Amino acid sequence: MRKGIMAGALGTALLLGGCLQTVGLGGEPGPYDGRWVGRISLSYGERSCLRRMPLQGTVEHGQLKALTRHKGKDVTLSGWVGDDGVLQNGEVETFIIDRRTEMTGRFDGEEASGRWKTSSCEGQWNLRKVSNTVE
Repeated sequence: MRKGIMAGALGTALLLGGCLQTVGLGGEPGPYDGRWVGRISLSYGERSCLRRMPLQGTVEHGQLKALTRHKGKDVTLSGWVGDDGVLQNGEVETFIIDRRTEMTGRFDGEEASGRWKTSSCEGQWNLRKVSNTVE
C-alpha cells in the first residue's frame, strides 16, 4: 500500500512539474525573457486616460510585467508571452476602479508592440529588449 502511495505522489509531482514548466513558472528561460523598455501612448479617450508614458518591464519565464506611472500612481501591464510571441491574458491594471482592460500584442525577436483598451481609453504600446537577464 505504501509503495502505491509513494508512486502516486511521485507521478503527481512529475505531472505538476511538467505543467508548471508549460505555463512558464519554471524551467529554462524563454526566448523573450529579459528586460524591456518602451512607451505606452493614447489614441483616443477622456482626460483621465494615460498619455504618452515610458514603460519599463521584464519578461521572466514568459510572464510580462511592465510598469509606468500616471498622475503619481503605478500602472502595470501584464500578461503571458507564448513561445510563438503572442501576448496572452494581457491586462492594464490602473488605479481607476471599475475599468475593464484588455491588452493584445506580439513579441518578435527584440521588439514587441500591441494595443490596449479600457472602457473609455484606447492606445498602443511598444517595447524593445535591452537585456537577456531580468536583473
